[in-house]
Amino acid sequence: MIRIFGPALAPVLQPHEIPEGLTEEKARWTLQHLGVPTSIGDVVVTDLHSMVPVGEFLTGLELPPWARSKNILKLGLFLDGFICLDGVDGAVLLLTRELEEAPPRLADDLESFVSALVSVSEATARRRHSPETDIHTLKARVAHITHGTSDVWERMIESLMG
Repeated sequence: MIRIFGPALAPVLQPHEIPEGLTEEKARWTLQHLGVPTSIGDVVVTDLHSMVPVGEFLTGLELPPWARSKNILKLGLFLDGFICLDGVDGAVLLLTRELEEAPPRLADDLESFVSALVSVSEATARRRHSPETDIHTLKARVAHITHGTSDVWERMIESLMG
């Protein structure tokens, strides 16, 4: 990740920086060794140093039960919603304005989410130099990485790739 984005744009966390609500080992490893890109265009923005339970930063809203858990951590912004990390099973979820009872899954685990972000970022960079980059192939690749968990990825790719 550091080779692709650089240390400032794909930070990793030290063990003492991992939030208490994050108990899933694969997600902890990803944060400590792989990192998460801080942005993909203006569509995805993450901030590992402000990962707090969703209920602590969205006050005054009636959140669905899943979002009130201390183990659901805000990871960043994704399109028009919040990227959330389930600290127990490692899934990456999307909290939208609709506050769904069953949130869209962006990925089954944090590593898959990061892999999808890297794929989109690389394709976006290639498209600047080669406009014929195949969007359908990218959509299929991301769907494979994320196990087709959400159509939100398609919207993001279309937003970035035009």
